Amino acid sequence: MDAHRLSRGVIEIVVTEAHTAEILAAVLDGRLDAGLVWDDQATPPLGIRPLERVRFVVALPTGHRFLGETDLALADLAPEPLILPPRAVTPHQFDRIIAGYRRAGVTPRIGHEIASIPSQLGFVASGLGYALFPEYARKLAMAGVEFKPLRDPLESVPLSLVWNEKRTSPQLGELVDQVFGPPGRSRGRLRKGRN
Repeated sequence: MDAHRLSRGVIEIVVTEAHTAEILAAVLDGRLDAGLVWDDQATPPLGIRPLERVRFVVALPTGHRFLGETDLALADLAPEPLILPPRAVTPHQFDRIIAGYRRAGVTPRIGHEIASIPSQLGFVASGLGYALFPEYARKLAMAGVEFKPLRDPLESVPLSLVWNEKRTSPQLGELVDQVFGPPGRSRGRLRKGRN
């Protein structure tokens, strides 16, 4: 835990691991004032603002036949077992991945639905399939996993700040202003619901 002093008081920052659905529920019911989620949609009374947008990369097991390629297309990957998070954990990310395959004119062969990125990487390292990850997952690299660019334009849901519009406070408002800039600056105002 860490505390940061703002001009309107102190805000406590708690870092913990949780999935998007869990964080959204905790912000909605007041256990959290705000949270960081990999999502770009929230239903009122939740407000949401993206912080970072990233593209997907492909994670393959060491020795995979596609590692000699410069980049990979979803159509080439579709027959291989795909490892991805369950829709219940991150519905918009799941839907975005499946929609990318549809746009490519193929249906993925879903091999395993695994909730956390580290566990998904472990499945890839064990040779149980491939996975699509936001680019930041390269930082979590482990032995037995190699990353390749994805040829298809497929953007991950962004990392976003989410809060409950019915439970605002001066401290939360100031934190949001520090992250995004004060209202009226080029980064825009906070938005309710869908981004």
